[in-house]
Amino acid sequence: MPNRVIKESIKCSPQIDALTWFEEVVFYRLIVTADDYGCFDGRPIVIKKQCNPKGGRQRT
Repeated sequence: MPNRVIKESIKCSPQIDALTWFEEVVFYRLIVTADDYGCFDGRPIVIKKQCNPKGGRQRT
């Protein structure tokens, strides 16, 4: 079975640090949306609804 543990090193990752707050939130929400094999529905409207279930407008 795949390992679904997020490593502690993500806190000091330069790649994650380079993301905007919105990109980082979307990244974490995609992680928890994916199944045990890293797969999820790739349709843009489905991803939008899963990453922003309240449907509110995002401000950057």
